[in-house]
Amino acid sequence: MTTMVNYTLYRQEHRPLEEELVESWGAISQPGHVYCTLAAYLIFILFVGPRMMAQRKPFDLKRPIMIYNIFQIVWNIYIIYLYYELMGTKSLKVWENVCYPISAAQNFRPGTSTKLAEGMKVYYVNKLVDLMDTVFFILRKKNSQITFLHMFHHVTMVASTYISVMVVREEISAVIATLNAVVHVIMYAYYFLASFGPHMQKYLWWKKYLTTFQIGQFLVQLVVLSLLKIEKCEIDPKFFMIWAFNIASFLALFVNFYRESYKKRAKIA
Repeated sequence: MTTMVNYTLYRQEHRPLEEELVESWGAISQPGHVYCTLAAYLIFILFVGPRMMAQRKPFDLKRPIMIYNIFQIVWNIYIIYLYYELMGTKSLKVWENVCYPISAAQNFRPGTSTKLAEGMKVYYVNKLVDLMDTVFFILRKKNSQITFLHMFHHVTMVASTYISVMVVREEISAVIATLNAVVHVIMYAYYFLASFGPHMQKYLWWKKYLTTFQIGQFLVQLVVLSLLKIEKCEIDPKFFMIWAFNIASFLALFVNFYRESYKKRAKIA
């Protein structure tokens, strides 16, 4: 197995190539678009959108939302494919080289780090597209679904993923992103089926298990982050702090959502 010293030298050698690649992405690599996008998002969903829809009937967006859900399913499957392309047969053996899973799986071949960066860019752009979930809620006058959990999750995912992809670029990001993509494939498949109308509800009995699966995702991600410390990986402290906070927060919020949505409802029934 390649030693940590060798890996450090490998990273130092290939980091300039990553920087050059990221700079070639133009505006998306600069933080300005993050500030503008999130500011516009919050202003629209908190002020402009509700006022605009106050005297209007909800938009009928059934067909656009169905297309959007299919688009999201395909996009997230593609993210999973990119991860498999990098990891191959070691896709489920992250713990064997948790400090540098992608480079180890690729036998430290030249071009690995830039290929990973390209894949993470695909994931980051998807987080920007995810903001459309909330826009659809506003236009359909489903404001009750825009909870603190919903907004916090979308805003922090965009900001944190930007830092991870454009600034820090730790390899373990690919593992965390792929776990998230797997959940999103299932989640958008549920939304797609639900968009057919009430007659589909009897086939969607597994809704609460989707929330359980999301909670499981966060637990696995926290285990992966813990392994980074146990193995004493040379990881950027900013990356660890950001994602430890985010994932722990998501876990607490989703557990509370599960309890409020299913446990209390079961007691009432």
